[in-house]
Amino acid sequence: MALLLPSHDLDVVQRVSDRVLVLKDERAVETGATAEVFGAPQADYTKPLPRSAPDLRVQRRAA
Repeated sequence: MALLLPSHDLDVVQRVSDRVLVLKDERAVETGATAEVFGAPQADYTKPLPRSAPDLRVQRRAA
């Protein structure tokens, strides 16, 4: 199965994608396995993207 999922939500992209294509100004700047692109981005445009996604995990307080 293939699915094209244009999104700015990087958390969703990481959770549902095996491969990712990063676009800037309608041009591909990086493509590859999702873990590789988010874990060790090569393109200058892609490098700050993993840090730009907000951390939405809920912090639980100790009772």
